[in-house]
Amino acid sequence: MLDGSYKSRSSLVGFLSLPSGGTMEITIPSGSIVNVLCATSDSPERTQVKYGDRSSTVLLQELLRCGTPVEGAAA
Repeated sequence: MLDGSYKSRSSLVGFLSLPSGGTMEITIPSGSIVNVLCATSDSPERTQVKYGDRSSTVLLQELLRCGTPVEGAAA
């Protein structure tokens, strides 16, 4: 499992859980700093992240491809 903060080098796709049980795809802009919160229990290939005042899940593979680790950063 990843931990810490990552700065996205390109846009990153995130998924928000909706109250209706569905999900909505969102775009995390390039240059955003995301903090990894925890792995998701229902989907091991995704992780919960927070950026700004929002949180969503992202694919681990995409975070590794688009993100650069940042030490001491706060989202």
